[in-house]
Amino acid sequence: MNILLLGIIGSGKTSVGQRLAELLTYQFMELDEVVLAHGGGAVGEDPYVHNQVYWSECELEVSKDISLDTKQVIATGGGFAENNLNILYFKEHGPVAVIYLHATPETLSDRFLSIIDKERIARHELTDKMGALYARRDAQYRVCADLVVDTDKKTVKEVVSKMNKYLKQTYPKHFGG
Repeated sequence: MNILLLGIIGSGKTSVGQRLAELLTYQFMELDEVVLAHGGGAVGEDPYVHNQVYWSECELEVSKDISLDTKQVIATGGGFAENNLNILYFKEHGPVAVIYLHATPETLSDRFLSIIDKERIARHELTDKMGALYARRDAQYRVCADLVVDTDKKTVKEVVSKMNKYLKQTYPKHFGG
């Protein structure tokens, strides 16, 4: 059993994923970090921006490899759901829960601004960019997801609790529901 977390940057994939993995005694993995280590680009640069095709190929190769393992909570990259094969590889090798961590563009902007240099970008400019990204990806994430969890105004603990309840009810064989 694997758990794939979808969502736009700032949706909580890392913080929620780490906490969920700890609760379930699963391994936590940031897919983008694995893709970078695999050859998707040099640390410190954004290879996705420079060569999206190459990045997507590396991401697909990594997905194929790691889908063979189980008991993983995987925070996927933002474009992961753009190629259906990424999720299909996981589904071929056993049960997988695909969970979309949803947040509004305003929430995403607020969270992102809390970790970057606020002098580099104005809040309204970032919200506009997040809104465009949200418009492009929200429907795609919803189609792929088994569960959509709203992370707006929710603590990590609340989000993890909702996910854990869903996993126990939906996959009792794996989570002792």
